[in-house]
Amino acid sequence: MTRVLLATVCLVLSWGWSGCATTHDGSGGTVWVGRGLPAGMDEDALERASSEESARAAAQVWAVAGGVHEVEARLSFTYWVERGALTLVAYEAAGRGGPTGRPVDADATLDSLRTVFEAYARRRSGEVRLVLRRQESGWAVDYESGSPAGRPPEAKSLPVRWEGTSALARESPAEGLGRLLRAVDVPAGGSARVVAVATLEDGRVEGWELARFQVTHRGDGGAARGVSEAVRDEAVKVLQPFAEGLGPRAVRVELV
Repeated sequence: MTRVLLATVCLVLSWGWSGCATTHDGSGGTVWVGRGLPAGMDEDALERASSEESARAAAQVWAVAGGVHEVEARLSFTYWVERGALTLVAYEAAGRGGPTGRPVDADATLDSLRTVFEAYARRRSGEVRLVLRRQESGWAVDYESGSPAGRPPEAKSLPVRWEGTSALARESPAEGLGRLLRAVDVPAGGSARVVAVATLEDGRVEGWELARFQVTHRGDGGAARGVSEAVRDEAVKVLQPFAEGLGPRAVRVELV
């Protein structure tokens, strides 16, 4: 089964996968998959795991939003929610290019995000969408529950508890993507489109491949420059929460 999810900002993400995993132990964490609780796990332990997952999801969303400064920017994160497990299944950004706003209170934004995940999202099953709208000096955080949708094959059915190392443990995605992009030059005053594909297995990055490079505007003929580190870093931050899905996937990252 294959499904494609699209995200648009200064980059476009497409996400595809095949196969369906059952139980996964590795990358420093344990994922429980199934309808019943694992042996030795009670409802209190499930509640603690769910709280940990909510806090981690809030931090991952803030990692993306914290680098977005344009007023009227809109970021949408769609999750599959099941018994406290949060699996990111879609991301979309719009409104980039507006005026720069004032600094944002990170603690206040994180509190709002944790409230959404703890008090609303984790109490439902199915798709929910978190929408952030950049204001002059803060983020407005909205929560929407959508109509019932088919359960995606990479979705977790119980929360993840990470022990020690984090997701994407085999190789830093920034290092892998940075190494790939060092071979790419953008014309001075011009622009280009770079398509890279990351191969993941559960939470591990197995490798990167340069799928396409296209100069879209030739510029003024001056010295070429490398791909912006800010664009690369944003791609990595968006990739991070997607990596908590299950099974083998290919992530297509488009930098423009």
